[in-house]
Amino acid sequence: MPTPRNIAILDFESAGIDFRPDYPPIPCSFSYRTPKQKTTFVSWGHPKNNNSTFPKAKKILLELYHNYSIVCHHLKFDAELLQQFFNLPYKNNWHCTQVLAFLNNPYAKTLALKSLTDDFFNMPPVEQDNLMLWILGNVKGTNTNKKSFMYWARYICLAPGGVVEPYANSDVDRTYKLFRYLWPRVITKYKMLIPYERELKLIPHLWAMEKKGVRTKQRQLKKGISVAENNQSVLAKKIRKRIGVGKNFNLDKKEQFADALEAANKVDSFIKTKGPITGKLSRSVSRENLALVLEDDYLKHMLEVRSKIKTFLQTFLKPWYELSKKNNGMMHTQFSATRASSFGRNETGAKSGRITSSNPNFFNVPKTVEVPDGLPKISQNLYSLIPHMRHYIHPDPGKLLIARDYVGQELRILANYEYDDLYAAYKKNIFLSVHEIARVKINRMLGLNLTKRPIKTIGFGIIYGMGIPMLAKKMELPIREAEEVRRAYLEIFPGISPLIKNLKALEKNEDYLTTWGGRVYYTEPPAVVQGRLRNFGYKMLNYLIQSSAADIIKEAYLRASNRGLDVRIVLYDELINNAHIKTYREEMHELMECMESVELDIYLLSEGKYGKQSWGEMKKYSGDKRRGV
Repeated sequence: MPTPRNIAILDFESAGIDFRPDYPPIPCSFSYRTPKQKTTFVSWGHPKNNNSTFPKAKKILLELYHNYSIVCHHLKFDAELLQQFFNLPYKNNWHCTQVLAFLNNPYAKTLALKSLTDDFFNMPPVEQDNLMLWILGNVKGTNTNKKSFMYWARYICLAPGGVVEPYANSDVDRTYKLFRYLWPRVITKYKMLIPYERELKLIPHLWAMEKKGVRTKQRQLKKGISVAENNQSVLAKKIRKRIGVGKNFNLDKKEQFADALEAANKVDSFIKTKGPITGKLSRSVSRENLALVLEDDYLKHMLEVRSKIKTFLQTFLKPWYELSKKNNGMMHTQFSATRASSFGRNETGAKSGRITSSNPNFFNVPKTVEVPDGLPKISQNLYSLIPHMRHYIHPDPGKLLIARDYVGQELRILANYEYDDLYAAYKKNIFLSVHEIARVKINRMLGLNLTKRPIKTIGFGIIYGMGIPMLAKKMELPIREAEEVRRAYLEIFPGISPLIKNLKALEKNEDYLTTWGGRVYYTEPPAVVQGRLRNFGYKMLNYLIQSSAADIIKEAYLRASNRGLDVRIVLYDELINNAHIKTYREEMHELMECMESVELDIYLLSEGKYGKQSWGEMKKYSGDKRRGV
C-alpha cells in the first residue's frame, strides 16, 4: 500500500499530442515530487530557460523509477513516455489519480486534473490561465478551440522553461493532493483495490493493441468513396425528379426542401421543431421526422439511404482512407478503459467502464445494413447502396481474423443477480434461449403471435430502464399491448421485479451497488431535463449489468493478452484477433477458455467466428470443444 514515504509524483510536458503513429509525443520537461525533494521542475527541450539536459533528466527519472512507486494523473500517457524515451518499462506498482477519480465517481462531468482539484480543494487553475495567456500572446495563430490544430495546449513545448515551470509544478502538487484524498476513499472505504489494479494492468496491453493497429486496403477504401459518392449523386437526381425540381436544386437547404415537398404534395402537415438558436418553430425535414409524415414510401426510403451514405462517407470512408494513406494501410485506434480527460480533447470513455475506441471509433460501425421488414423489391435494392464498413477491415498478411462474442451476456449477468427462475433456467441449460422461452410463454398467456424481435426488445428494454412509450415504439405495438407484454415477461421471470425494486431503493437509502468486478456505483445525481427535475433510480439495473459486463470483458481481455493472443479490437462483449492460419483453431480454443473461464455463477457462453478476407465476411466457427460442460 502506498504511503507518503514511498511515492513520487510525476508529470511530463511534451510536444503537441496527436494520434498514433505520431504518438507518443516527444517530452520536453517534467516536474516531480518525492518525500525527500520538494516539487521540482526539470527542463531540457524548451526553446530557452532550460535548467537541465536530457542525460541529467534521465538520471533523475532512473532514481525515481528504482526507489519509488510513481504516481501520475494520466498514467497511460506519462508511463508510455517513460518507456518510449527513457527505456523505463511499465511497473504494476505505479498509480493513476485519473483512474481513482473515475472509480470514485464514474458520473463526474470531467476527470481533468484542474477541474477535479478546483472542485475538491478550491484550487482555481491560475497557473494554467497564465500559461495559456502567454502562449496565445506569443505563439502566432494559437487559439482556445479544443478541436483546432492550433489549440494553445499543443504548444506548451514552445514556451520558455521559466514560463512553464509554475504550471508544471502546480500539476504535480494537484496530483499529490488528489492522490492523498482519493486513495482512502476508493481503496480503504470502498475496498476497490482489485478493480483499481485491473485497470492499471490493462495499460500496457492497450498500448500494444494501439501500436499494432488494424489493417485496411487503401485502394479498396478509395474505390468505396468513389462508389458511395456516385450512389449519393444518383439518389439525389432521383429525389429531385420525384419532387419535381431542377438538377441544380440543393436538397440540403431545409426551407427550400420543405417548400418543394409541400408543392409536390408529398407532405400534408410537417412536424415543427424549435430552432436551437432562434427558438422559432419551423418545418422539420430531419430524416426521423420526415419518415413520420411523408406519404411517398419510395421517396422516404431514398432520403434515408442518401442520408446514411452521407454519414458513412463523413464518419467512416473518408477518415479511414486518410488514416490508411498516412499509416501505410494501418489504423491505430486509441482505446480508453475508463472515462478520461484526453489531452484537451473531449472526454473519452464510458460511465459503465466499457473499453471504448476513438480515431477511429469501432463502436458505431454497424454489423450489417439493416433493411426494414416488408419492403417491396425496388426499395430493398436501395439499401444495398449503403457501404458495409466491416468489409474494409482485414487480417495481416498470412493471418486470418478470429473473434468471439459472449452469447446473451447481459441476460446471464441479470440471471446471476436475479437468483430466481431465470437463474435456475440457466443453471439447468447453459445454451438456453431466454428470448424464445419468453416468446412462447407470452404468446400463450396473451393470445398473441409475437416474433422473437419484440420479445428481445422487451428483455433489453427492462435492463435499460426503458419506459413504456419507448418500448411500444421500438416493438411497433400499441402502448397498452406493450405494457401487457412487459408485465407478462416479468411474471415469467418473477425475480427481476424485486431486483429492480431493491436497486431503486439504493437512492433513497444513499447506498450503492457493487459490480461483478468490485466497482461501486451510487445512483446518478438528479438533474433538470427539459425543465423537470428527474431522478435516475431506474438506471441502476442497467449500471449493474453494463458495468459488470465491462469488468468481465476486461478480465477476459487480460487473460487472452497474457496468453499471447493477438487481440486487435475490444468491442462491447467481443474480442477480435489476428491468428495464424495454421494454428487458428488452437488460438480460437484458447480465446474461448479465456472468455468462458471468467468466474460468474452463470456460465458465460461464447461463440466464435473466423474469416480470411475481412471482418465483415466472417463465418460461424463450429469447432468448439468444451470439457465438463
